[in-house]
Amino acid sequence: MPIELQEQVQTMVTQTKQRSGWPVRQTLGRLGVSPSSYYRWRKEERWAKEPSAESIRPVQAYEALEEEKQAVRRYALRHASIRHRELAWRMVDEDVAYLSPSTVYRTLKEQNLVCPWRRREKRTRDDAERASRADERWATDLMYIQVSGRTYYLVTFLDEYSRYIVHHELVSNMEGATVSLVAQAAIERLVFSRRAEDDPRMPEIRSDNGSCYISRDFRGVLAEHGMSHQRITPHCPEENGLIERSNRTIREALEAEDLTEVEQARKVIDRIIDWYNDERLHRALGYLRPLDYYRGDPEQLHEARRLKLSQARHRRKEKNLQLRQPTLPLSSAEIVP
Repeated sequence: MPIELQEQVQTMVTQTKQRSGWPVRQTLGRLGVSPSSYYRWRKEERWAKEPSAESIRPVQAYEALEEEKQAVRRYALRHASIRHRELAWRMVDEDVAYLSPSTVYRTLKEQNLVCPWRRREKRTRDDAERASRADERWATDLMYIQVSGRTYYLVTFLDEYSRYIVHHELVSNMEGATVSLVAQAAIERLVFSRRAEDDPRMPEIRSDNGSCYISRDFRGVLAEHGMSHQRITPHCPEENGLIERSNRTIREALEAEDLTEVEQARKVIDRIIDWYNDERLHRALGYLRPLDYYRGDPEQLHEARRLKLSQARHRRKEKNLQLRQPTLPLSSAEIVP
């Protein structure tokens, strides 16, 4: 229907309603006008009008600033594989932008930069009591590594409290004597790091029931240092899930590497484990690094993050209120006659 005719019909509806006192729908029915068409015309008419100052959405007090959104965009483009929660805390730690994960997600969504969703693996129940401090319990496991067609074995010891890999070695066999030497080196490293401390407590060891872990050599090393040994239920690797998960992360990182000789493989593994310990943010640790938990004060680090966010939120409010002020209608007290 032409706009001129729409306006005539709307005028007729208004006049009829005023004279008769009928409700709008009854008026439309008497005039033979479809309610859906009438309300659509009214809506189109409102859209066509110039918006008033009152209809413009004012800037919200804590809304992310434009420069913050651009900083998120630039950082996300450089780290396309990182999801929004880790992205948010990395930016806080690196003083790029101080925004909560939810705000970062909204910003990424606005710019179509949300990292594709990945299905989380089903969490398996671990009935063992969780470690409450560093070096309370170590998990150990073997992982097969192929180097130029030959099989080597990566032996790792992981601190369950912090997920920090305290020691690792790439060895040529999985015999008890070999793995016990790796265990001895891990223990000696711990003893050396505690030389200035008065802490005689030694970690409990958790492992599967592989031949190397039930060997006389391995049990002898643990007994020498007064360490207890907890072996998981046979065929239940989920009971040693923490180190199984770290092994998977290491294996995924190794997929991009071409291992041609053993010394080169050792250097590559060293680099990956340094990244895992010192750089990778761990979801289960509140997006801190294993190193932060193993040698740092996680509560202090979380508090430092909260302080950064709070201070940034205060600065953002002040700046947004300055931007918002011209769009606010004057109150009656502010109008000068």
